[in-house]
Amino acid sequence: MGQTVDDKSRPVRMRSRIPRVPCARRPMLARDGSRHTGGSGGLSFGDEESVARVKSRQRRVMLDLARVQQCIASVEQQLAQLRDVEWPAVLVECDDTAERSASLQRDVTRLDEEIAAVVAEETQVRTLAEQRVEQCQWQHSVEVQELANSLEAAFLQERVDQEQELQRRVAEWDTVDPPRDLQHLRELHETLRGEHNELASANVSQCRLFESESLAPQWTALQEGKTQELNELIKEKQQKNLAEAAMLRDCTAAVQQDISRYETSCEELALETAQLQERIAAMNQCKKVAMGESHLQETRLQRAEDRVRALEERLATESHPELQRARDKVDAAHRTNAQLSRAATPSGNASPPTTTTPTDDAQP
Repeated sequence: MGQTVDDKSRPVRMRSRIPRVPCARRPMLARDGSRHTGGSGGLSFGDEESVARVKSRQRRVMLDLARVQQCIASVEQQLAQLRDVEWPAVLVECDDTAERSASLQRDVTRLDEEIAAVVAEETQVRTLAEQRVEQCQWQHSVEVQELANSLEAAFLQERVDQEQELQRRVAEWDTVDPPRDLQHLRELHETLRGEHNELASANVSQCRLFESESLAPQWTALQEGKTQELNELIKEKQQKNLAEAAMLRDCTAAVQQDISRYETSCEELALETAQLQERIAAMNQCKKVAMGESHLQETRLQRAEDRVRALEERLATESHPELQRARDKVDAAHRTNAQLSRAATPSGNASPPTTTTPTDDAQP
């Protein structure tokens, strides 16, 4: 009985001493007891799985590369739009703003010149009015003097005529009817002299009364009329000049506001232009980085594909004694592909390939 138990338990202990070999590395036994991998020069199950994993990662890398190329195309499209549409519009708007600013500056200069011309015209009108007042005063004084001279001449002429008339009457009396009495003649002479003096004094008082009652009011009225007319003319011109100056000041203020608004617009356009230039520079930098990364990923992917292809060819053509070395090279390719996947995958969550440690009994 114990031998039977020992016979039953011994194989169990022998099975427990058998080293466990991974499924990918466990050789298969043929009917004749020789070890092979299921075919002459073919790949084992683990090798096919590794190659499928490599191809899957290659597909992911290709998808990432396609997304990067789409991003590059989008960036290039945005750059082309900025260069062909927005940038010329910004330049045209800047040119229009500069032209409008220059036009407004010319309008301000013209308005300043018009204001200076109006001020000069007002000064000229005031000077002409003063000269005209002085000329009118001089002319009125000359007219008064001429009138006084004419009155004095008329008075003298009348006095001369009266004296001649008296002399003629005395002569007539002497020739026609000589006086009988000298005393009578003297009395007549004194009477005539008194009448003459009274007439002369009456003429003088009448001239002064005429001059005081007639000429003075006329001169005063004339002077007041001319002065009032000139004052009204000056006031009308001043009001007109003040209205034009107020209008010009309003126009100047409006022009200054337009200039300040256009300067603000120019500053905003310059700021937007600087921002667009910064965005273009950032897009160019991103494009360069993306192109560099794409080129690097393409290079790495091409190298990985070359290595996998070379390994597949060598695994398909090499003999059984070199199978282990081929598997080691496949492991090295897995590690390289894992590094490529970590470098190409942005999330970094790619699982590293499972590598198996070759055992001593896996040698052919």
